[in-house]
Amino acid sequence: MKNGEHESRCIDYAMGFDKNGGQRLELLFENADGEKGNVFLSFSGRAVEWTLKKMRALGWEQGLVLDSLKTNAVIVRAYEEEYQGKAQKRHDIQLPEFGGIMTKPKDRMNEGAAQKFLRQFGGGESEQSYREPPADPHSDPNPNGDGW
Repeated sequence: MKNGEHESRCIDYAMGFDKNGGQRLELLFENADGEKGNVFLSFSGRAVEWTLKKMRALGWEQGLVLDSLKTNAVIVRAYEEEYQGKAQKRHDIQLPEFGGIMTKPKDRMNEGAAQKFLRQFGGGESEQSYREPPADPHSDPNPNGDGW
């Protein structure tokens, strides 16, 4: 695949081992232009959490049936990365749940905290810029009572 972001589908996969003997899943993707690229997902250490999220984004729910990995189209980012002085082609799945934002939900400010912080720079109340409204629009998500 050319460098950039491509809506793509998994067309094949294989479970295997990396050079250190760790388990991995190799996925072959194809975009609408017929360009192909491989993504390698690791089951080692902290990578397991991201591997499972990416598998679920593809349509895998749980269990031994991996054909569900071919269910959903996802965004595959193709790029080059230098490794040992040589450019290497890389591909990675962009998780739709984050919409390209890499800050994990647990590390994000709620809207009340974000607005309180931004007020110091002269900002007034913003238009509805939060990602998700609270369950009760009259509830106060900020324990200090600042409200929205």
